[in-house]
Amino acid sequence: MAGTIDFYFDIASPFAYLAFYVLRTSPVFTDVQITYKPVLLSGILKACKNTPLLLVKNKAQWAPREHARWVQLFNIPMNTAWPPGYPPNSSQTQRALLAVERLAEPEKLAGCAAGLFHRHFAEARAVNKPEDWREVLERILGGEVAARVEEMSRTDEMQRLLRERTEAAVEGEGSFGLPWYVVTNVKGEKEAFFGFDHIGQVANHLGLRKPEAGSLGEGGWKAML
Repeated sequence: MAGTIDFYFDIASPFAYLAFYVLRTSPVFTDVQITYKPVLLSGILKACKNTPLLLVKNKAQWAPREHARWVQLFNIPMNTAWPPGYPPNSSQTQRALLAVERLAEPEKLAGCAAGLFHRHFAEARAVNKPEDWREVLERILGGEVAARVEEMSRTDEMQRLLRERTEAAVEGEGSFGLPWYVVTNVKGEKEAFFGFDHIGQVANHLGLRKPEAGSLGEGGWKAML
C-alpha cells in the first residue's frame, strides 16, 4: 500500500464530489487505502464560524466557473446547473451513509456515496430526503438492506454518531470545511489537506507519481502545480 487517506465528505459539497471522483477513479490513488467518513458540512461551518459558499458575496457566481475548469481538466461528469433546492439539508442523507457504514460491507459505503454524488451533481437531482435517495441505495444494497438503512437513518443513534463524527473532524483533525483529507504516508508522517485544489499535495505527501499532462482525464494534474 502507498499510505492511507481518511476522506471527510458531505454529499452537499460540490468540491467534495470532485475530490471523491478523482480519488475513486484516478489510477494515481489505486494503491492507497482510503477510508470514507461522512460528516455534516453545515455542522463544520457552524463550529468554525465559516460562511457557506452560496452566502459569500460573488462566490456563488464564481463557484460554477471553478467547477467547470476542473471538470474539463479531469473529465468529471458534472451538471452546469445547481441541483433543485441547493444547498440541501443533508443531515438525513449523511446519517443514512453512516447507517450503510454500520450495516453493509465497507466497499458499499463508497458505492452508495458515488451513486448519491452522481445523482446530485451529474444529474442535478435532489438527495436530501429518503424518497430522493432510496432508489440509489436499493440498487447498490438491495431492497432489504436499503430499508434498514432508511429506518436507522431516523434514529437518535445515527444523529448522535453524525454529530460526534463531525465534531471529531473539527476538534480532532482540524477541519474547517470540505473536502478534508487526513493523509499518512508510508513513513508514518501524517498531514491534513483541504479542498479539491490541494489534491495534488495529497498525492505528493504520499509520494505518488502523477500522470503526464494530456493523459485522458488527467490534464488537471499540471494545473495543481
